[in-house]
Amino acid sequence: MFDAQLLMGSTAVYSPWFPRQGDSMTVTCELVAVSGESVNLTVTVYTKKADASGNGTLVSGAGSIVVNDGQLVDYDQYEGNLEDLVRYKFTTASGVTNWWLFRMRDPIWYNAINAS
Repeated sequence: MFDAQLLMGSTAVYSPWFPRQGDSMTVTCELVAVSGESVNLTVTVYTKKADASGNGTLVSGAGSIVVNDGQLVDYDQYEGNLEDLVRYKFTTASGVTNWWLFRMRDPIWYNAINAS
């Protein structure tokens, strides 16, 4: 869990990489506090192979998690398309001076089920 993380101003920040532990995952972001007007904190998921360099690629077919002072908790499911390593990207709107105090709950990992 990424607990009590504080983002200030308009920014884009990546979490550390963590290993994939299943075929798919469900992740949840909980907004603890926000300053100023209602501006979204958006969380997207990136992935890459263990031996690759760079920021990774956005998980295809996935949405994003959006929290603000009107929606304090949001989650999304990422099914398949995950490589060896996974991380989050946290972004806010440009030109704002807000701060966001939030936490990412531990992902729930699960494997695909083949019923055939």
